[in-house]
Amino acid sequence: MAMLSDEGLIRPRDEIFDQAAVDSALAAAIAAAGDDNAAIRTQCVAILREVLTTGRSAIAAGLEEAPFSAHPVVQAYAWLTDRVVCSIFRIASEVLHPVNNPTSGERLAVLAVGGYGRFEMAPFSDVDLLFLTPYKLTPWTESVIESMLYMLWDLRLKVGHASRSVKDCLRLGKEDFTIRTALLEHRQICGDDSLTEQEQMALEVAANASLSKSLSYRIYENGKALKDLTDNQGVILEDTPPDYFTEYMAAAKKLLEKAAA
Repeated sequence: MAMLSDEGLIRPRDEIFDQAAVDSALAAAIAAAGDDNAAIRTQCVAILREVLTTGRSAIAAGLEEAPFSAHPVVQAYAWLTDRVVCSIFRIASEVLHPVNNPTSGERLAVLAVGGYGRFEMAPFSDVDLLFLTPYKLTPWTESVIESMLYMLWDLRLKVGHASRSVKDCLRLGKEDFTIRTALLEHRQICGDDSLTEQEQMALEVAANASLSKSLSYRIYENGKALKDLTDNQGVILEDTPPDYFTEYMAAAKKLLEKAAA
């Protein structure tokens, strides 16, 4: 039977992605390519493609030995993808587009969202990424994101992506339930930690406000439905005081108005 790693993966980490070996291979390829960014990208993608193949084979072998260990398998695929995304981020931000004195706007965090954000991936699942910036995109962040996406696509990964500021996340999280859910299931992979902390606090505010508004609305609508049953449909509720619905609806309406404010 397969032995699970201490991290809960189906195989030990170095069997799935040997960080030291990959870093060494990438450094050698970058040095050999010199200042040719196209060659750097091509050679690094070739290395990472082989790394992905090796990692997937290790995970598949672990699953063959322990066919009921589903959770360690989906975590292993997510961890392998994390390592590849981190490697690409370093190449894009430090090699292809280095910046010596970054401004406050030249910061970037890369987050996994959705199922990937929950640290769960099936083989060849979508790689759903959020590129988080402090303000609107700068030329540097645009270049880094573009280079990362091209390398991920060259690896034949199916990437779902969005580029947003912390303010964008707060606005969209308030407006759209689907986006809010996806953002709440997020996990930082690499980049600036402080941006993720700001986004987390903003999303918690948005989620709490939205939940309060949603619950208030449902209470109000339930009261309307019950009142219609008794007033118009002839339904009799036992042990209900005559003024119950008047007081209920007044309280529910007040709660709804407060939540909407």
